[in-house]
Amino acid sequence: MFEKLRVLTFFSHPDDEVLAAGATLAKLVSKGHDIKVIIPSTGMMSRELATQQDLEQLRSDCLEALNKLGIEPSQVVFGEFQDNQLDKTPLLMLIKFLEERIEGADVLLTHHP
Repeated sequence: MFEKLRVLTFFSHPDDEVLAAGATLAKLVSKGHDIKVIIPSTGMMSRELATQQDLEQLRSDCLEALNKLGIEPSQVVFGEFQDNQLDKTPLLMLIKFLEERIEGADVLLTHHP
């Protein structure tokens, strides 16, 4: 019997989810599993010349790539944590951000222990 899994991904920056697990995500989608993608950091705002327009374009590109894998934009959550500074962010803040979005996930995919 088919068991539909609720898969949650938690990758630091936009594009990490595709680079680290894109093929796996596409296969899970094709098998009918529910996928939710969580990206806690902006992915670029630590760069001095980055603008809000750059951030919006990056997120748009990320949503387009995920859509090609079969993941709907409504299943993607972007955070506002500073890029390349997650190690300086209080762990409790990251935990709360994730806890609010776990929603009974069966599987967690991430790129860090």
